[in-house]
Amino acid sequence: MGRKWLALLFGLVLLLSGCSTAGDGSASAGEGTVALVGQPYDYDLGEYLKLWDYTGIRYTPLGDPGRSDVRWGDTVTLELRLDIDGVEEPSEGIDTITVGDSGFLEGFDEGLVGHSVDETVEMELHFPADYGNPDYAGRAAKVTAHILLLDLSAYRDRNESALWDIVVGESEVLQYPEKELLRYEEDYRELYEAFARQYQMSLDDYLQAFFQITEEELPERCRADAEAAVKEDMVLWAIWRDAGLSLTEGALENCRQLWLQTYGYESEADMPAAWDDASIAQSLQRLAVERKVKTLLLQSAVEE
Repeated sequence: MGRKWLALLFGLVLLLSGCSTAGDGSASAGEGTVALVGQPYDYDLGEYLKLWDYTGIRYTPLGDPGRSDVRWGDTVTLELRLDIDGVEEPSEGIDTITVGDSGFLEGFDEGLVGHSVDETVEMELHFPADYGNPDYAGRAAKVTAHILLLDLSAYRDRNESALWDIVVGESEVLQYPEKELLRYEEDYRELYEAFARQYQMSLDDYLQAFFQITEEELPERCRADAEAAVKEDMVLWAIWRDAGLSLTEGALENCRQLWLQTYGYESEADMPAAWDDASIAQSLQRLAVERKVKTLLLQSAVEE
């Protein structure tokens, strides 16, 4: 299956099944820190995993997360004003776009490239003659764009993911813990079955249509999915413990919006339960733990 689809599936597994609650494995909760609701692998991971040295990884960074000038593909937040010929009232607002894919007037994206945060860019543009709104069609427009924010987190995320893939790939599984492996296998099978029901298809038809495998081959697929998930789990918690990391309430708060985006909810009102629900609290903490570990990898890496 595709990596993006597997990542979503893996996230759903974490959300639906939660984690083992036998021991939290974190540093003792003190002032400013929170105890983990639950954590898997509450035993010596050294018997199961040979963790690769995750500090000081030499790598070639993707993009330049330290720059301030706008380039193609960047995400920028703009304060916009449009003064349109023949229209008395200007149109004003704040919008976030991807440069090169804004869908706005021709020349707009090009006009932003090379400018920096806090700069104001003025452009003389034209609405096309066949523009959907006849009141604007064919008219000239003076566009004033004040660059409020340049979001380069995509480059950070790509670099963190590259480093994470290196550590996971280079770490060696000595043996798979059977309890966690079986739990993941069962969870993955349940999710395949749930998707088949959602599409109103038999499991075999669903698998052949979307993954080109038969129901007889599903156990092998679930085992492979489970092994990949367990390895990533073990690497994550091994680094977490080795580095002596801990979570704060602030870190959890900062991850709430990311959690909503990860699981496809537009707002807290769409959530199936509140933040203090045990399963949601575990998945939020798991996300915050992953963010902290990947941040550690990036901070300690050496750019080439």
